[in-house]
Amino acid sequence: MQHIPKVLKLTGFCSKTNNSHAGEINFYNIFVAMNKANLKSWIVFLRNKYLITLIFLVVWLLFFDRYDFITQYKSVQELNHLIDEKEYYLSEIAKNQNDLQRLNQDPEYLERYAREKYLMKKPGEEVFIIIDESPVSKEKTNNKTEKF
Repeated sequence: MQHIPKVLKLTGFCSKTNNSHAGEINFYNIFVAMNKANLKSWIVFLRNKYLITLIFLVVWLLFFDRYDFITQYKSVQELNHLIDEKEYYLSEIAKNQNDLQRLNQDPEYLERYAREKYLMKKPGEEVFIIIDESPVSKEKTNNKTEKF
């Protein structure tokens, strides 16, 4: 026979009423008895001063400490964002250094760069700036023409 705690023995839990079969188990009484047994074991378990200290320490570190879980999560997110920014700026620096080196070595590129970026011109030339219309403004003009 297996070892069954006294509280969980099924003797005395059988109901012999007219509406039920003889020997039928009343699960409510078993559930109540199990909860009483579990409650007692939890009370004994929670009386352990080391366990209480450990639970208090974990709760304190997770929620109330200067470096709690939420602060650590936000710090990691900010660190990842800063690392991404660093990579972006390093690539921009490399690209600008490339452009600078090319501007110093190639006079044709220098002239083209000055014309495109700074709208510079040679004496006697005229500069025309052509601006493409955005799709939104094209729709507005199309709607106006369709109405007429």
